Amino acid sequence: MCLCLIALTSCGVRSGKEMAQAEADYMLFRYKDKMDRPSPPNITRAQVGGAKVSIDYSQPSVKDREIWGELVKYDKIWRTGANEANIFETSVPLLVGSDTIPVGKFSLFTIPGAEHWTVIFNKIYDQWGVYDYKQSEDVARIEVSTYNVGELQEKMTFEVDSTGKIAFAWEFLRFSFNIKPLESN
Repeated sequence: MCLCLIALTSCGVRSGKEMAQAEADYMLFRYKDKMDRPSPPNITRAQVGGAKVSIDYSQPSVKDREIWGELVKYDKIWRTGANEANIFETSVPLLVGSDTIPVGKFSLFTIPGAEHWTVIFNKIYDQWGVYDYKQSEDVARIEVSTYNVGELQEKMTFEVDSTGKIAFAWEFLRFSFNIKPLESN
């Protein structure tokens, strides 16, 4: 994978160490005023077919807390992290479930449940938490099943891979779903 980071590196063949350093430089450049937060910023991105896809989010930690049903309430909308709402961005329209996400930036929220969650893509991407969330601004909603694993994930993470799989992991809980770029005619 080639990362093009304007003013930080150029595209070309890079070693794993060079790519890791470029990513660290990019994070410091982009988030220099947010890196000392208890829930620091992170970004995951991938090329999915012809789409450049990213999720910009904050990473809370478990810190020996009871997460599901306590810190994160069931059946209530959640920013799915900490601080600002997550920003999901795509460079081409995507199919998620039976809904189309157009080109642009969207907030990514969830409604956690005991066994199933609702994943929400909302038009208003530049907001703090869920305080200004309006369901009427949703562009897509999908239901996902969650499962538990035996390995603790201390910091909340999202991953996007080149196949279009988006994966969430925090504490012992996991879920994933797929996105698919829509072909241009």
